[in-house]
Amino acid sequence: MAYVVQELRDRVVLISPNKQTTYGTGLAIGNLLRRLRFDKAGNFANISREYFSDVELAGKGHYFPTVRALTAKDVQMQLAGEVDDFLAGWVPVFGMMAVSTAGTNPYTHTIIFEQTTRTAPVTTVYLQDASVVKSRYLDMVMESFRISGSQRGPLQYQCSLRGSGSITEGSLTPPALPTLPTPVYLMGNDTDILVGVPASAASIKERVRSWEVEVVSGVEQHRGPGGGTVASFAKIGVQRARVRLRIAAKDSDDLRTLMVNDTLQELQINTNSGAAAQLNFKFHNLYFKMTPVADGNEQCWDLVSEDQDMMKGAGLEPLTVTAINAQATFLVGA
Repeated sequence: MAYVVQELRDRVVLISPNKQTTYGTGLAIGNLLRRLRFDKAGNFANISREYFSDVELAGKGHYFPTVRALTAKDVQMQLAGEVDDFLAGWVPVFGMMAVSTAGTNPYTHTIIFEQTTRTAPVTTVYLQDASVVKSRYLDMVMESFRISGSQRGPLQYQCSLRGSGSITEGSLTPPALPTLPTPVYLMGNDTDILVGVPASAASIKERVRSWEVEVVSGVEQHRGPGGGTVASFAKIGVQRARVRLRIAAKDSDDLRTLMVNDTLQELQINTNSGAAAQLNFKFHNLYFKMTPVADGNEQCWDLVSEDQDMMKGAGLEPLTVTAINAQATFLVGA
């Protein structure tokens, strides 16, 4: 029998710069105004359930279950695609969870790891799989994100979100979807990369083959007695950052010397694709682990800095992210 297929091109994802004021109360559909372009093969919501069963218990006279009781609901979601001017702020803001904003359009958002509270900000994501399959996923918190770039083309992002398990189905469908914005992409060919001793980093952009920054929030969805089948709130756990660069080796191998001497470094990854489309990562104090690799006919080094390599200096964050765009606010409750 014929049926109406769900075409991937018809899927819609809406996000918001706002956080939820109240856990368990989703953003109104009027706050979900940013419509995404995304990889058509991804950005699905994975809805899961956990149950109690007596399948392993004896006394029934057989090995089959006779009880099945719902104990927990869970939602996981992956978002991925190209980094545009809005996402340059949205992704690191919800991944690191603390932001201060200055200026007028364009606005400068300075983003650091949240350290003043362990309660994580959550938001709502709207997902439309078909014209009649529409859902708002509540209490979504970012577990991790990755932003990467190479010599050309847009920067890429991937982020992993987890929700409380609370879902509002189609009853709050918008009368019309927000207009798909014209994106201003942040490009790899607009990226400058600086490495050197702290406060004296110098550009090595011509030698960089690729790079990626990964941030983990360590977030957990808290569940307690009496909380029902959904999580009660989200709490920030152990926060971590990781950075990897592939850099061409020179005839006078300065990177090998850097590794042997175990020298403290500063790293900046600065992308400027316009006055209102900028994203800057600054690692103030870090050490690199280095591995020699072949890249075509040339020797390169893979430089990696992670948990025990990324230092928090006096008055300095391990990582500061600056995004400049036309979005006036992030993390305002709604």
